[in-house]
Amino acid sequence: MGVFFRCGDAQRRRLGVADVPTDKTPPLRASGIDQQPQIVLNTADVDPPLRSFIVIIDTHTHIGLDRETIRATSGELVKSMDAAGIDRALVFGGAINDCPNSWLLDQVDHFPDRLSAVASVSPLRSDAPTPKAVDRLAAKGRIAGLKLYPGYEHYYPADAVIRPYLKVAADRGLPVVFHSGDLFNKIPGAKLKYAQAIHIDDLAVELPNLKIVIAHLGYPWMVDAAQVCQKNANVYADISGLVYGRFTSSTEAQIVTYLRQFVAVCESPEKVLFGTDWPIADQSDYVVAMPCIVSAVFGETAVPGVMGGNALRVFGLHP
Repeated sequence: MGVFFRCGDAQRRRLGVADVPTDKTPPLRASGIDQQPQIVLNTADVDPPLRSFIVIIDTHTHIGLDRETIRATSGELVKSMDAAGIDRALVFGGAINDCPNSWLLDQVDHFPDRLSAVASVSPLRSDAPTPKAVDRLAAKGRIAGLKLYPGYEHYYPADAVIRPYLKVAADRGLPVVFHSGDLFNKIPGAKLKYAQAIHIDDLAVELPNLKIVIAHLGYPWMVDAAQVCQKNANVYADISGLVYGRFTSSTEAQIVTYLRQFVAVCESPEKVLFGTDWPIADQSDYVVAMPCIVSAVFGETAVPGVMGGNALRVFGLHP
C-alpha cells in the first residue's frame, strides 16, 4: 500500500508549492476536492525525485460506542484506511468516546497488521486502571502509547495525579499523546485552561525521557505548541483534526496558514506527525491534501517523514 504524490496545477497555485517538471506527468487520480488531481497512483513514468515510496501512518484515530461523540468500529476504520491508502493507524481509547481499553484491545486484535492500540487513562475516575495494569499491557506489547484528555477531565499535563502513568510510559518507551487545544462543545464541562499546549513544557522538562505528542497542532495555540516542540527534544505535534468532515480548497489554505505559524517557530519537519482524527475527519481527503500542504510549508523532501516516517521512529512501529 502507500501512495506517491504530485500536486495538481491548481493546488500548487493555491498552496504556493514550487512548480515541478510536467513533461513526464503520469495519469493522476482526481481528489474529490474541487476535482483537482493530486495523488499519483500509476508511477511508472514519474521523475526520479518523486518516485519515493510513502508509507502512510495515521497517528490519530478513534473508535467508540458513544452516539454523541464517536461511534465506530475497527472494521469501519480499516475500510476507510483501505480507501485512503493508509498502511497503519494508531487507535485511541477514551472514556469520553465510550471506548474502554478492554474493548479497544479486542477491536484492534482483529487487524494486528494494520492497527495499534493506544490505551487511555482517566486518572480522576474511580474505574481508572492502575499504573501496574498499564505497565502489564506495555510489557506484553499490547499498547503502542497512551492517550490523555486533560481538557475534558480537568488536570494539567504535569499534575501529580497522572505522574505514575507517565513514569510507566517513560520507562517503557511509550509515547503519550495529549489532546491539546480546541475542545468539543457538545461535551459538557470541558475546560480550555487544561488543554493549552504551553502546559506541556513543564512535563517535558521534568520527564525528558518521556516522548510527548501534542495533538491537533495545539490549535488554536499553534505558536505555543511550536515553541514547546522547538525547545524540547522529546516533544512532537500531530496535524490531526484540523478540519471537520471533508476538505475544501479554502480548508487547504487555512491549514497552510496554521502550519506556517508553527514553522515560523519550529522549523523541523521531523517534529510533525500525520494524523486525521477519523471518523471526525475524512481520511481520504487528508491523504490527498496533506502531502501538498506539507510540501508547501516544509518542502517536498519532508513529505515521507511527516506522512509516516516520523511516526515509525517516534512510536517504534514497523511499516
